Amino acid sequence: MVKLNERKIRWIIQQKLGGSGTGELALIQHVSRRRVEQLWQAYRRTGVLPALKKPGRPRKATISLQDATAEHIIRVLKQAIDKYGRPREVLTDRGSQFYANESERREKGISQFERYLSDNGIKHVLCHVNHPQTNGKLERFYGVYEQKRHQFRSIDEYVHWHNEIKPHLSLNIEALETPIQAFHRKLPLQKTEATQTIQDAK
Repeated sequence: MVKLNERKIRWIIQQKLGGSGTGELALIQHVSRRRVEQLWQAYRRTGVLPALKKPGRPRKATISLQDATAEHIIRVLKQAIDKYGRPREVLTDRGSQFYANESERREKGISQFERYLSDNGIKHVLCHVNHPQTNGKLERFYGVYEQKRHQFRSIDEYVHWHNEIKPHLSLNIEALETPIQAFHRKLPLQKTEATQTIQDAK
């Protein structure tokens, strides 16, 4: 593949504005169709020509993930509720931070996390035991994070990229749909309006 420069990027955007096809432009510039689409989507999103990254290695990010404790998970869930609203249900595995397991020596109690969900009217849905596919998207999220963590300064920056910038093949790939776009597309109309009101208030 040939490296792009600012002049070639400007030419690609001008040709796309003129109606040229992605495949044709990729062939002429000796780049992938995906790269042409990335440039085009970045331009459509911002209205500004995409800038090239400075050469050299990306700076290493120091990301510290806190322990997976019930307190931390409840704090993160509260932040998500403040940002997106209260969910009807939450899907988790059967980790001790989420679920009070019963054993031969004790009866099943209720965990701090389960109590928080109950107090807030949120249904707790548990993954089946020994069935990792249930949490497949979440497992994939962390797998990609491990591969790309050096490209981000913080976990929040990665989450923003993953949910709001990176198109996902499992969604509407023709529209280069991101998870946040799919989330809003799938909301009933009244919830979409309520979410917009929350976002406008911030």
